[in-house]
Amino acid sequence: MNIFNTLEKVRETYRQYVFTFQKFKNPVIQGWVNSKLSEGGLLWKDPYIELNQRFESGASLEQLVKEGLLHSKVLEIFTYRKGEELTKEPVKLYKHQEQAI
Repeated sequence: MNIFNTLEKVRETYRQYVFTFQKFKNPVIQGWVNSKLSEGGLLWKDPYIELNQRFESGASLEQLVKEGLLHSKVLEIFTYRKGEELTKEPVKLYKHQEQAI
């Protein structure tokens, strides 16, 4: 599946749906709407990717194990990988992950 083709298909389907009930008698308004549709941004915003989202750091897995919130095996299971190698370093949590636990 090509995500960009899918996005374009969803947009076109939505545009067609909107125009099933939006009929403009005034040609000036119709022209304005058509112009804004061709420019983009009237019915949807362009997608964007945020590559560096910074979440607040949370408690360590060790701390949550010491508090009795997690089983000690968690420290063996949730570890970082370096290539195909597992490390002994437990995964560091973000605040929202800690709160979910």
